[in-house]
Amino acid sequence: MDRLVTHPIVAALLSGLLFLLAASGGVWLTPLQLVVPLPLLLAAIYRGSQAGMMATGGLLGLIWAVSNSLSLALLMFSFSLLFLLLSAHLIRTGWKTSQCVTIAYSLGGAILAIVILLAGLTGTDLEQRLVAQLQPLEQQLFHTLEQQQMGAVVLAESKQQVTQFIGFVATIFPALTVIGWFFIQTGNLASATWYMEKQQWPWWQPEQLSSLKLPFFLVWPLIAMGACSIFASGMLQFLGINVGLFLCIPYSFQGVAIVRALFRHYQWPPIIWVLFVTALMLRWEMLLLVILVGLFNTWWDIRDHLVANQSYNES
Repeated sequence: MDRLVTHPIVAALLSGLLFLLAASGGVWLTPLQLVVPLPLLLAAIYRGSQAGMMATGGLLGLIWAVSNSLSLALLMFSFSLLFLLLSAHLIRTGWKTSQCVTIAYSLGGAILAIVILLAGLTGTDLEQRLVAQLQPLEQQLFHTLEQQQMGAVVLAESKQQVTQFIGFVATIFPALTVIGWFFIQTGNLASATWYMEKQQWPWWQPEQLSSLKLPFFLVWPLIAMGACSIFASGMLQFLGINVGLFLCIPYSFQGVAIVRALFRHYQWPPIIWVLFVTALMLRWEMLLLVILVGLFNTWWDIRDHLVANQSYNES
């Protein structure tokens, strides 16, 4: 079965099918776009880089033929596929999935900071340019509001809220773009790791999420970016907001690891874990709480206290 699924032609067809379903299947199938690279990643891990490149070429050719857009095919390659092909090579040479995720995180943060700094040094107001790019969306939302039967005062307030929302999105758009890229890489790597574990591929290496612990020094860049977002202005504030948001990602992972350790310690039923994950995906307040748990764990290690309490109770 593995030899069939990871054949370059079959992998390209599976990825192409996922792409077509995501593109034409409506809003409910759009999330399939996130796992389009997965068959190619599995092929590259199982059969090597050459097979991965062959499968990638087949998918890009299919995208080009269907969309009649070479730029879309190249965007798919650079945004979703390139790093995963590199990760497949690293995994085959003995690297762990967590190490590949760390590279993706470092690369994404560096690119984000460099782009914002270069824009500031060249006098480019990146935030205003993004606002201008989002103007068609704003006008479309205005048109939708005008079709509703509401009073003039309510309409004016609604338009003001839309304008504020567009400005907010423009402010954090660079971070959202890089975070989106990072989670595409992380999600596909995690899915490939799960599949390798189930199929007992020789490149799978066991890792425990619940034992994830970030080094202390990572908190200082986050504090620095937080200070820039609060006290600075202009380019430095823009940098602080976007890079600060991106730097929160590892603390969300650490927060989830701590919650997972709590579930194991107190032996809570799996249904509660499912409810927790569902709430994490649907409510930003839950995500913020998890990030704060991961951040405060830097000074007060919750899992160490669990072990200490368990040892005390057993004695």
